[in-house]
Amino acid sequence: MVSDKGYDGLVINIHEDNFSNLKLEKLDENNYKVSVGGGILMRTLAKRLCLLSLSGLEDIIDIPGTIGGGIVMNASAGSKKGLNIYINNYFLYKNIFKTIKQEVII
Repeated sequence: MVSDKGYDGLVINIHEDNFSNLKLEKLDENNYKVSVGGGILMRTLAKRLCLLSLSGLEDIIDIPGTIGGGIVMNASAGSKKGLNIYINNYFLYKNIFKTIKQEVII
């Protein structure tokens, strides 16, 4: 929601239509790197990986919301998978572009 007076700033809509890219990279025989946008729905990610015969995220199929929101809210707290998730946050502030990397283990 935005006031009728407007908002003096930038609003970014993190939604599946504009932040749902999925990129798959095979690291070795048994390991893959999956890169996704924060706006992809958890259900969509689980289904796409299943169609590629990749397992490990089946538990998130019934969790509503996006993967970005799920990571922030620790949506898989009950999971016993022990997944390592690496997050790249990109910021642009006063013409300075910064990347902050962090690791989340769920």
